[in-house]
Amino acid sequence: MKRNNKILILKLIKLQRIFVISFVSGFVIIACEDKFYPDIDPKYENILVVDGMITNAPGPYTVKLMSSLQLTEVEATPLTGFQIIICDDSGNTETLSEPEPGIYVTDANGIQGIPGRSYQLKIQSPNGNSYQSDFELLNDPVAIDSLYPVLEFKQDPNLIHDLSGYQFYVDTEPSEIDSVYFFWRLTHTYQYQADFIIRWIYDGTLRPYTNSDSLRTCWNTQRVKDIFTFNTGGLMESSLHKFPLHYVSTETRHLSIRYSLLVDQMTINKTAYEYWHSIDEQNTEAGELYTKQPYQIRGNLYNTNNPDELVLGYFMVAGTTSRRIFVDKPDPPVTMYYPLCQLTEADYMNFGTLWLSKESEWPIFATFDVNGGNALPNQECLDCRLSDGTIVKPYFWEDNN
Repeated sequence: MKRNNKILILKLIKLQRIFVISFVSGFVIIACEDKFYPDIDPKYENILVVDGMITNAPGPYTVKLMSSLQLTEVEATPLTGFQIIICDDSGNTETLSEPEPGIYVTDANGIQGIPGRSYQLKIQSPNGNSYQSDFELLNDPVAIDSLYPVLEFKQDPNLIHDLSGYQFYVDTEPSEIDSVYFFWRLTHTYQYQADFIIRWIYDGTLRPYTNSDSLRTCWNTQRVKDIFTFNTGGLMESSLHKFPLHYVSTETRHLSIRYSLLVDQMTINKTAYEYWHSIDEQNTEAGELYTKQPYQIRGNLYNTNNPDELVLGYFMVAGTTSRRIFVDKPDPPVTMYYPLCQLTEADYMNFGTLWLSKESEWPIFATFDVNGGNALPNQECLDCRLSDGTIVKPYFWEDNN
């Protein structure tokens, strides 16, 4: 999966000069600089989008249903009230529950993926449409031998300095079969801090903020959106060595304190591999207008009564193994280039206008500089939660002792 949990799913349909690309956790609309609003055939609107998976790892398993994005939409619409069933070739079935709109899950002690068995997804819509995938075999997983970072410097034509950061590589254990179709799903978590310590809180009354560090350190977990696939067919060996996965640079706060990468290595069938590999090719070439015409990529789901209906997404059946790694901020002379908050004259002046704020904006946090000058910078500079993080340390987090 060549490059969250909000982690996301968007779509790419091509209709004349509209490019719509299906992506790992979403379907992203790619638009030109000049806005273009052509007439859309109604059959290309409100397309069912499915994202689901069953593996040999313990459940619960999740299936997400949504309606494809329209040109004027920012977020896809979750589809509710559907009946979702996962079944295997031994007659075992489970009907999923819907704890959140469009999110369907198995029971924690429900159906379990077993290598050697085949699995199928069935979907019944509230209006009576039936969808399903064909049975697909759950392959034996191939274990990860090692996962490791290498500090690498790269050139970027948009930067006046070399791009620096960690390139993550994976080595796999040997496989018993010659041709293995790999798919990697990556999730990263990074620890970061707000730039200023909170010194004041205003909620109608200005007073010192006693827990000055309580909103400074956060963790942010996201799905890595890039797609990573590989096929070992034709290789002399049945294992991979130093296969490149995600690259994380010093241009963001990801490496500012401590960083963790979770790699789920999956063995999939040829059909699933071709699906994700085709999406990867489209995403890579999306900005190159004359390289390759985008096209609709069908997954493994279809309307049982109308096979011509376009259904986007894929129900994955995969053998999986996982590995997590932690790395700290690179040592000097590696330079961090992410932007830092700086107090400005306007921030000092804004402090005097706190009493003009609205109750709906409270609480408001402020700080002071080394000389005791009070200032009201952007709240993101004081409260790390406003940068999509949480102050709750993840259960898996390991501090650097």
